Amino acid sequence: MPARFSRFQIIVSLLALSSIVHAQGNKSSVLDEAGLSLSDNTYVLNEEKDILRDQQELARNGQSRQRLGQEVHKIKDEIGTIHKKRKEISDWSSWQIGKRRTPAGEAQYQREANAMRKKGDLLQAEQAKLEEQLKSKQDEIAKLRGSGFEAVNAWVERVAALMRRYDELAKDRKVADAIAEAGKADSKTYQIGPSRQLLAALKALSKSIADKPYYSSGLNRHQKYPNDATVMINGKEWRQVPIVDVPGPITFSTTHAEKFGFMPDKDAPTVDFTMDDGKVVKAWKVKLKSFQIGEWIFRDLEVLVLPENKGRVKLWPVIRMDFLKNYTYDISPWERRNIAITGLRLGQNK
Repeated sequence: MPARFSRFQIIVSLLALSSIVHAQGNKSSVLDEAGLSLSDNTYVLNEEKDILRDQQELARNGQSRQRLGQEVHKIKDEIGTIHKKRKEISDWSSWQIGKRRTPAGEAQYQREANAMRKKGDLLQAEQAKLEEQLKSKQDEIAKLRGSGFEAVNAWVERVAALMRRYDELAKDRKVADAIAEAGKADSKTYQIGPSRQLLAALKALSKSIADKPYYSSGLNRHQKYPNDATVMINGKEWRQVPIVDVPGPITFSTTHAEKFGFMPDKDAPTVDFTMDDGKVVKAWKVKLKSFQIGEWIFRDLEVLVLPENKGRVKLWPVIRMDFLKNYTYDISPWERRNIAITGLRLGQNK
């Protein structure tokens, strides 16, 4: 006979089922509110999809730079070949002295010389055309290098913000418990992002940069510091700004901030900053609309503004290296006068 259940047993079963559904709903709600969804065995933030899609555009930019570089090499080889041919024509007349000793020889020489001149004129015109193409390609590469790095840096900043969000979520007890419960229910082990795809994209970008570094020109010698640079701040040029190869922010005085149009307002956030002489002052955090060094442009770069009457009689702006915190870099010897970005720090230890 079919089993018969009392009303009490049915109510208990329904309550238990309701409790399970409620727990699963809470787990799902926690992950949904955090913006996490399951991809393979990893819970990733929803904005990862957009970041990975945009990375493909960066790859296309890198391919364009590589293609143009190959074209430049080809044009330089062609110009080199023309140089050799023009030198052969230039050397030709010195080998014709014997032919010019008779009237008939002189006439033959003049005919051949005219032919050589025409050939030389054609080669000169061809060389001029190639040199124009070369300049156009080099200008295009310089433009791609600048805009390309700006796009790369904007993408890297988005990834850095994403990584910080993952670190915060990894410390969130509710999120960690929800992921553990989801894995227990599915008999699997789940983890929080970043995804394998994003880590692979970061490694690929780092290798691409290592193979073809981004260079920033414009470094100069400085009596006190190893290097200084000409920079553009909010579109205005500033020469001889010292670069110090140490971690830390870029700093300006209130005098310079006023001159270049980024004076902090009364509500600007502050932070303690230790001056060279050991004094600690309150510095204002501000964002520059644009900061350019060589071909590199940084948008919305956070810098510090220091009070003029604290620590020193006169404060000079100083570029420290936190603006490249996501990259590996090399400040080249004085003779070369550039900074090279050689790879990514971001995501390399994951």
